[in-house]
Amino acid sequence: MSKSFVVLMTLLGMISAGLNFGPGPAVFFVDVPVSDPEVQNLVIEGTKQFNNQINSAYLYVAKTILKAEKQEPIGVAYRIEVLFAKTSCFKGQKARIDCQYVDGSTLPKARIETIGDSKNLVSLTVTPIG
Repeated sequence: MSKSFVVLMTLLGMISAGLNFGPGPAVFFVDVPVSDPEVQNLVIEGTKQFNNQINSAYLYVAKTILKAEKQEPIGVAYRIEVLFAKTSCFKGQKARIDCQYVDGSTLPKARIETIGDSKNLVSLTVTPIG
């Protein structure tokens, strides 16, 4: 791994963590509406990744977006907290609108973190929380 790649990844990590590391404007996160179209698009991408990561034959969907934050002032990163719900559909089936939530199933909570927006996505991670 090249030294410049490690430096770049370190800097991107600092930016996504909201740290200020030199002259220039402070970088921080601010709340954005969960109904924001960009948040909705990122949740769709995050849901795909969540389903690839989770050890289940069933398809999960984003049931509730709990919180969304956008990096300011440059707006190149998002942090979104989501509750996912298990459906009656199996992974690999054609997309169906009649997939029902499985009553009584545990609702896993996860954080979707991005660098970039849905049109210029550099990185997207989904991490279970709580």
